[in-house]
Amino acid sequence: MTDFRYATNLAILGFEGSDAARFLQGYLTCNTELLGQQTWHPTALCNLQGRVVSSGWVRGGATRIDLLVHDSLATATLEFLAPYQRFSRTKSKALEGFSVIAVGSGAGPVPIDYLIETSDEPPTTADDAYLTMLNMRRHVVVTSQTSAEFLPQPLGLVDAGAVAFDKGCYLGQEIVARAEHRGNVKKNLVLGRTDKPLHARLMDDLLDADNNRVGKVVQVAMHSVLIVANRELDPAHPFHLDENPVTLTQG
Repeated sequence: MTDFRYATNLAILGFEGSDAARFLQGYLTCNTELLGQQTWHPTALCNLQGRVVSSGWVRGGATRIDLLVHDSLATATLEFLAPYQRFSRTKSKALEGFSVIAVGSGAGPVPIDYLIETSDEPPTTADDAYLTMLNMRRHVVVTSQTSAEFLPQPLGLVDAGAVAFDKGCYLGQEIVARAEHRGNVKKNLVLGRTDKPLHARLMDDLLDADNNRVGKVVQVAMHSVLIVANRELDPAHPFHLDENPVTLTQG
């Protein structure tokens, strides 16, 4: 039984070659040696400063890897990797004519799977139900507006299982690992909910009762939002986005 089937704003990037997994091991935050052909694993791509350039899901084997990222970052992700890819035997491209559909079945907390379907007109906007589901799971998909703004930790990507701390070096690893092990991450991901439809935009400010800026919006659905906020923020206090009161939940 299928419990949900949602359109997404994800694009597919294909990496193929005799060293595809080994090449991406040096750039993706997950361990590509542990990937499977059928299961999508959360991952991210960081720059030298440890900030997340793109995030999504990956699957594959030694010679073929498929990477799902937000469609606004498909070209930028390939261009980011291109200078490093010149020294590998891996070819990459955005796969066109396909739609990425989020599906899931079963009782309880339903895991998200992704189907790749042929489509002449792939969806141009993510279904609100899909974004709501991601928000409830505290899982951020980085877009062109939020790219290279945050370390993986404030985006909740460590909690989502996207970062492996027991693998070899990858771009930005030293900074990401230092932040994790020294406990000096000053921001974290919080969920905000509203009764009225939200008109917030990515990177809008979350404001407290005195209109102080205490967080940045990183993912928006109609009645929920994910925010990178100051860690010391007290969710019991009143907050708002524009004129909309927002109820926050941490953890």
